[in-house]
Amino acid sequence: MLESVIVDPKFQSKTIIIFMDNAVMHKHSNVLETCRKFKVNVLFNAQYSPWLNPVEQLFGRLKSKLIYEKVATR
Repeated sequence: MLESVIVDPKFQSKTIIIFMDNAVMHKHSNVLETCRKFKVNVLFNAQYSPWLNPVEQLFGRLKSKLIYEKVATR
């Protein structure tokens, strides 16, 4: 799948930076090698930084709401 990656020509002369979390698949050698091949700089979040990931904030609110409702229905 990564062999089929195509970088738009208008970006080939630019500095490309990808900001990723520390998911195992993001650090896989195929992913990192493909990034090197296309001269893409990779930056990773701190080890656990949910405040940098909006989805984590959403999950936190959802979890709090579910816990509150579970307690409220007892």
